[in-house]
Amino acid sequence: MPGMDGIETAHHLNAMDKAPAVVFTTAYDEYAIDAFDARAIGYVLKPIRRERLEGALDHAARLSGNALSELAATDGIDSKRKHVCARIKDELRLIPIADISYFSADQKYTCVHHREGEDLIDDSLKALEDEFAAEFVRIHRGALVKVESIDRIDKEPGGKSHVILRDGSPDDDEGLIISRRHVANVRRRLKGG
Repeated sequence: MPGMDGIETAHHLNAMDKAPAVVFTTAYDEYAIDAFDARAIGYVLKPIRRERLEGALDHAARLSGNALSELAATDGIDSKRKHVCARIKDELRLIPIADISYFSADQKYTCVHHREGEDLIDDSLKALEDEFAAEFVRIHRGALVKVESIDRIDKEPGGKSHVILRDGSPDDDEGLIISRRHVANVRRRLKGG
């Protein structure tokens, strides 16, 4: 682009009162982090396939004007990410932290459970726990749960405790198991401590 690059353009667009949704299309995946720091909601790699572009545009259309304005209003320099990034085929998907219920270990990846479904990311649970300690609590070695997503803790007669989420996920009624060593901390975090 003459004059300024796409990243700079996205930063300028975000300064607008009604910032538009931005989807990057490029042959270079190394600029994805910069694009998402510029509040892009999609990043499609070339060669562009119609279904991938349509998917990114559908994702952009689902965001309300208020959500885009909130994204644009956030300070551009923040030590904590507002999103995590998942690679799906040849595209990168931006998943807002606000939409995430919990993270779970999935072999060498981490599964992000969010409003739109589930996606795998490369971030470790430990790194996510360190970064998002104010919002998420570890319930066992393989899961971090957003505190505000927890509806209650249920205890079985045998002594096992389970986190029941407000949105009803996971699909079974048992909820997510809390290891004995984490029960006290989960209860403390639910009480606001």
